Parts: sequence; structure tokens; C-alpha cells
Amino acid sequence: MAEIIADEGLDYIIGLLLKNSPATPPATLYVGLFTGGTATTVPTNAATLAAMTGTFVEAAFAGYARQPIAAANWAALSVQSGGRGSVGPQVTFTATGSSATAINGYFLCTVASGTAGVTLGWANFTEGAVASLAVNDAIKVTPTFALTG
Repeated sequence: MAEIIADEGLDYIIGLLLKNSPATPPATLYVGLFTGGTATTVPTNAATLAAMTGTFVEAAFAGYARQPIAAANWAALSVQSGGRGSVGPQVTFTATGSSATAINGYFLCTVASGTAGVTLGWANFTEGAVASLAVNDAIKVTPTFALTG
């Protein structure tokens, strides 16, 4: 499994903590899905919603929409893979149509749709890629966000 915190995500976190910019943390973050690459690759740290790098794009199957997680719904901070972080509640993406495009992972961002928001990070699924979707198939994601030292 690969995972990376995006440069713009680092800038956002540092700006929020040290510069009070933005002045208010987001009330909601959003989980999205990406395709492209392999089951063990993610976009580079320079990738953004507006410019995913290489062959990576946001998933686009019938019924797809980014899933919200309110700030209050993240778990208490705890030890996460050699660092500190939090686990979000499980979110579900349900296909209303079939898709033959492999879905390789998820991302965490600050907007419900579009490309104007900030991508905090990218991660592959721990169980491997979802090769295809049939009608009513569901992808369940339990996001974790952690910083390691």
C-alpha cells in the first residue's frame, strides 16, 4: 500500500497551525476515490484536485459522489503507524451502474466536488484495487489521517 500527504495538504495544515490561515478549520472533509496507476501507487505529492499527475483521475462511475466526514466524527487522536493521527468513520460509495475501471484508492480533500479545494493526501486500499463494479456494488472506506516522524 502506498500513501502520501500532498504538498498542498502540508501547506494547508502548516498554514492553519502557524499562520491562522485559513482562520477556521474545515467543518467537513470529503473522501473521494481515484483510478489510474496500480494497486500500490498513488499520485505524487505535487498532485492536486485540478492536476492529478500521470494517469490518475478521480473515479467517475454511476452513483459516485465524494462522501462527507464532519470534524466531530473523527476519532480521538491516537498512535497510528509510528506516528499520531485519527481514524474517520466508514463511508460507502455505491454504484448505480457498472464500471470496468479499476479503483485503486482514496483521497481526503476540503470540497464536496470540483477542483477548487485542497487535497490533504492519497492512499491505496489495504485490500488492493477494486477491479470493476456491478450495479449495487459498494466500496467501503475507513479513512485514517496520520503524521509520522
